Amino acid sequence: MYFGAFIIAPLEVILVFIIISLIFGPGRLARIGRSVGEMVSNYRKESKR
Repeated sequence: MYFGAFIIAPLEVILVFIIISLIFGPGRLARIGRSVGEMVSNYRKESKR
């Protein structure tokens, strides 16, 4: 993946995900993911108006 001046390798993405899952735990991570999904869905819905 390429974000501006930074190139992120797939291994780095996996490593970051593992660290985040260790910090937050699987239950809280699922709630965070659900909240982010709802936020994106609401944004798309509101931007179409």
